[in-house]
Amino acid sequence: MALCAGFFSLFATACKERTSVKPDLIPPVDGINTVEVKDFDMTVQNSYFDSIRVNDNSYPVVGLGRISNDLFFGKTAAGVYMQFVPPVANFTFDNLSQIDSVVLVMPYLNQAFGDTLRTDANNSLALKAHEITAGDFIYDATTTWYSPKQFQYNTSTLGTGNVTLKSLTDTSYLANGDTVNNLLRMKLNNSFFSYISSFSAADLASSTAFLSKFKGIFLGPDTLQNKNTLAYFALSGGSSANVNNQKAHLEFYYHSSSDTVLKRAIFPFSAVSAFSNNIIRNYVGSPAASYLNPGTNSRDSILIQGYPGFRTDITIKLDSKIPPSTINKASLVLTVLKTGDETRFNPPSQLIISKVNSDGTTTSIADVLNGAGEPNSAALSFVDGKPVVVKINGVDHYQYTLNFPRQVQRTLAEGDSELKLRIASNQIYPGAFRLLAAGPNAPEETKLKFSVIYTKQN
Repeated sequence: MALCAGFFSLFATACKERTSVKPDLIPPVDGINTVEVKDFDMTVQNSYFDSIRVNDNSYPVVGLGRISNDLFFGKTAAGVYMQFVPPVANFTFDNLSQIDSVVLVMPYLNQAFGDTLRTDANNSLALKAHEITAGDFIYDATTTWYSPKQFQYNTSTLGTGNVTLKSLTDTSYLANGDTVNNLLRMKLNNSFFSYISSFSAADLASSTAFLSKFKGIFLGPDTLQNKNTLAYFALSGGSSANVNNQKAHLEFYYHSSSDTVLKRAIFPFSAVSAFSNNIIRNYVGSPAASYLNPGTNSRDSILIQGYPGFRTDITIKLDSKIPPSTINKASLVLTVLKTGDETRFNPPSQLIISKVNSDGTTTSIADVLNGAGEPNSAALSFVDGKPVVVKINGVDHYQYTLNFPRQVQRTLAEGDSELKLRIASNQIYPGAFRLLAAGPNAPEETKLKFSVIYTKQN
């Protein structure tokens, strides 16, 4: 019974009947004692999930831009609501007489989705900035917002810009002589500068007073322009060596009548600043839309998108195909189908698998849990879920393998005849990635496959 310690304490009662072994110790299949089973009945069901958190201050990464013509998955628009505060309490634009410029700055993470070729000037973000007017857009550590949370803003613009991907990584030369790179730098209207500089001493006395007067900026895509790029930015924690450029901020440049030396005031995103990433999908007229209609979401195809977006539940009928045994291997293989946009809209860098319980809730599969029953990041390498390129009939396809022998072992030990799993994209970059994969009734070369290798117990 020593085997039941540690990880296997999660299902100690199983130790008398079924156990699992390390993959490097799998015995060869002989069809007598060690058997491979492949003919499992499976069903797939797709659903749309929009509850991605959009204001996680521990991970202030946001997507920005627009996908206007993904031929299969439709349109996406991504914008960000954000707040800035004065550099110090009781700040003043001392002796201001001449406005030079005001620039909105955001650290670029050097990651984009869609049209990403830097040398093509058409690959850009067409953006509009607006003043937020919503009274409920305030920072509160206890408040959680989920997509597609929206806040009111003034329809008149504070500024517009067409930001190329190339410009995000190019070196920029600032008016004060500094050089910077990996930044979005979008010039705003000088009228906005005049508005902020007209604030009273009371409005600038503290961050709280300023945010009460000025709720922040919504930076979103110009939906009248057909762009196909989402780019990713850090509101805080950027990699720049310049401490000012590690955060999103507003830069005000000005000088006085008696001194022509340019002054700069930086209003940063701060610990008391609210933010929210607004990501909206529009599937109207797209093939993906048919998977959202009542009664049609159970189809022989798998649709997965970075949230908010599609996910797929796969139900595997285990029945009595596996006798009391040691599960050596249990693998699910998904093959990505062609949609015509492969060079633009790539599939997830990793798929995430979880178990769907009878009440509809989800839990981590046993294979990613440690002895204390907590998720173990090191186990993700065993579960895998990363794409590899395989040739099928001479054509390159992405293929994913998900390994979960311990979960199958546990399911059988608990006496269940089926296992329901949820497959979703990783969420490193919100709104990015998507795939269409074949279901269990597709042609043999591409269909969804599940296989188990087990050794009978004597």
